[in-house]
Amino acid sequence: MKISPLRLLTAAMVCTVLISCGVEKKVILHAGEMSDGTLAVYASGMDKLVFLESGSSLEVPYGPLAIEAIGDQGYEFSYWNGVDGEDSKLFFNIEEEQTIGAVFVQAEYSVSLDEAVNGNVTVNPEVIPGKKYPANTVFTIEAEADAGFEIDSLYYAVPGPWWVDYFESPKSHFEVRLTSPMVLGASFMDRNMTKGIKVINDIVYAKPGVKELKYDLFSPENAAELPLLIIVHGGGWSSNSEDVMRGMAREIAGTGKYVVASIDYRWIGHLDGDPEPNLMHDLIGDVYGAMAHVIEHAEEYGADPECIVITGDSAGGHLSASAATMIERIGDGGFGEKKGVYEIMPTYLPAKMSVYEFRDFLKGALRAAAPSYGVFDVRTNPEVPMPEQSSDALRAVSPIFNIPAEDERSIPHFLVRGTADPLIRDEMVRIYNDALQDAGQDALYLQVPDAGHAFFDWKPDRETQAVFEEFGVPNIYEMLDFFDRFIK
Repeated sequence: MKISPLRLLTAAMVCTVLISCGVEKKVILHAGEMSDGTLAVYASGMDKLVFLESGSSLEVPYGPLAIEAIGDQGYEFSYWNGVDGEDSKLFFNIEEEQTIGAVFVQAEYSVSLDEAVNGNVTVNPEVIPGKKYPANTVFTIEAEADAGFEIDSLYYAVPGPWWVDYFESPKSHFEVRLTSPMVLGASFMDRNMTKGIKVINDIVYAKPGVKELKYDLFSPENAAELPLLIIVHGGGWSSNSEDVMRGMAREIAGTGKYVVASIDYRWIGHLDGDPEPNLMHDLIGDVYGAMAHVIEHAEEYGADPECIVITGDSAGGHLSASAATMIERIGDGGFGEKKGVYEIMPTYLPAKMSVYEFRDFLKGALRAAAPSYGVFDVRTNPEVPMPEQSSDALRAVSPIFNIPAEDERSIPHFLVRGTADPLIRDEMVRIYNDALQDAGQDALYLQVPDAGHAFFDWKPDRETQAVFEEFGVPNIYEMLDFFDRFIK
């Protein structure tokens, strides 16, 4: 049964506000006969959500109870059996044995098609304005570029927590299963944007959970022993993929001076659908795992594995800064399993390299970092719901508390933020910049007048692309000028 991870996270957050009534008595909750859905249950005294399938039972503490009816993919809650309520979430006191069920119906969603510019798009079945389509309908998108252009991506777009989220494919054929209201489309770009660049998409480096972890590789034609630049995307640790950084990757590879790997990682909590929540150190381990895979294959990519720089924006700013400052934490001793021990295990390691050999190699290979408009103390981040962890654990995944002294390991930083950024305040970056300098590290903090958040992103919509061209491109070259000081 497929359960929406975002809804599970929401249910967990709501349920945890219940206050224990302190009563030891327990009663039996039965799930009534149901199809196409399940019940998420939480009560005071339970240490986690429990999911009840049709006909199953659970012993719960007498008192406050929270239940959410969660439809399978393509189904939505209709009404309750055995209890009153119109919403899919119930909060009440359970005082006796009770049977509760829910009825789910197949959902229908609206679909629209973006107008194509510099190419043609066809969709099967045809998208009819104003019509709703049954959930799980499969749409096939095909595209053909006009002369002088090529496909940038085929996509579907859905509302996200902060902005429209795009899910993309670089191929000319893309199948999309309808699971929510969607916009379909294709974007095209001038052929000169990839001139002289070899692009390899979707290189899988690990699969620690439900989602395959991938990176895209951008290398100048005939690359040989070029510095390796790693890009980590943003999205609140909970959205986007490596696709959103392809504009930056193309721009950098197009200089002919770098081989670029744009990497993906797990989303925080249950958002990938993993039964156990992904914690911040897991995401940092993914970044190290991607780096290990790229290093292992650097020669075939035309890169020098001993000359690496890293950048990332927003959540990727945090993760790239973490990768830069926390190399000393790489190890297999576990994260918080022993008192005072917070080691990070890379998600992937080459077969002939131990975790400590990788750690020691990376200490010498990573030359500089450019974490853009990032969070450097995750304890101060109010925007994204995080799985609960101790203060010590959160400090261990906050770059500001892990900066090495320069005489132990040099890791120069280029920091950038837009003056109109509503999410990352000036003082958040300035405090990190000061901490770097206090540790003797070379640090440069650049503020970009009038720029907002995420100006290094690239998406199919023209507005995002215009922001990238105005603010992203010039500051890519500022960053590369900084890196040039440390890779020669």
